[in-house]
Amino acid sequence: MNFSDIYFKEHERYISETALMNGKKYHSFISADYYSLNTHTFIKQAAMDAIQTYGTSLSVGQFSDRSPLIKQLEARLCTVSSMEASCIFTSGYTANLGAISATSKIDNVFYLYDKLCHASIVSAIKSTKCGSEAFAHNDMTELTAKLNTHQGKTIIVITEGLYSADGDFVDLPSIVALKERYDFMLYVDEAHSFVISSNQKNVAQIFNEVAAGSIDIISGSLSKALCSTGGFVIASSKMIDRIRMSREYIFSTGITPSNIAASVACLELLSASDRHQKLAENIAYFRQKAKENNINLGMSNTLSPIFTIFPNKPCAELYQSLLDVGILVQPLLYPAVPKEHERLRVLINAAHETHQLDALIDSVVSKRHAYNNADALELNK
Repeated sequence: MNFSDIYFKEHERYISETALMNGKKYHSFISADYYSLNTHTFIKQAAMDAIQTYGTSLSVGQFSDRSPLIKQLEARLCTVSSMEASCIFTSGYTANLGAISATSKIDNVFYLYDKLCHASIVSAIKSTKCGSEAFAHNDMTELTAKLNTHQGKTIIVITEGLYSADGDFVDLPSIVALKERYDFMLYVDEAHSFVISSNQKNVAQIFNEVAAGSIDIISGSLSKALCSTGGFVIASSKMIDRIRMSREYIFSTGITPSNIAASVACLELLSASDRHQKLAENIAYFRQKAKENNINLGMSNTLSPIFTIFPNKPCAELYQSLLDVGILVQPLLYPAVPKEHERLRVLINAAHETHQLDALIDSVVSKRHAYNNADALELNK
């Protein structure tokens, strides 16, 4: 199977709990629009109104001139996270590049980062030429040892809020406990965890034992639960002023007015209604059905909308066989992950219906039985 047979597929309309390709409708489990707001009338109207007023492009560098909508978005991001200031980037990738570049100017800085952090974080750290080490995923024993080794340095610990390739949350209570002991700066990439908590705020609100203000820098993406495109960083006013001086911020044109307006409207909608309950119900239902059918979901946490399925046959084959029966999932293949850890990623949305979740479970079980029978026939030859 060729790489182009799996990726870069063309869709004939928006992707939500369903997708349309080549005239065929699919049950879709690839959209990170977790609250299913991408096509909400209120949000689409906000985007169209912004185009009417401000046009289709910012058309100037955001360092000197910007839409007043950006100020609204920055304020709402601060409200959600209970932090002082924020700034908007053209993508989550450039947000990490800009923020880490800015922090690299801090005297004697040293980065300790989870080995499963996003490629943008790893690339940003390597580009700074500053000292850095990775620690084993969510391994507090190894992180503690490295903190002891590098005492006396200005340490920044970087994690993700919700790991997009595995579906598990950061062990935030343990990291915060270490922070109280070692006094480091904590940076959390919340591309997938922002507003996913039950009160639709940032990842710290998932853990009752974590005090407000425990996270120093939050980065994230507008293209997941905030149904737009772009990235952001939230921190203290002093830190945001520093980040605004990064090359990634200064030399980029801002995101379009319609994209800004869409995220503002999304946050407004989330603040006025509980969208989380239906998502939580779908997550719980899918997890229970997978457990009943002995489907290996890897490290995916109870509250996570991200699930990984580890097949007992080549991942690309299972992906294609599911596609053939009208089910669209995302294969994570080598070299994005180690060959022995190839998997299918399933993203649960609020708009999914029970019959769609059942169809995915039933199809995975059916394909597993078919593979097992084929293996038995091969052994009996």
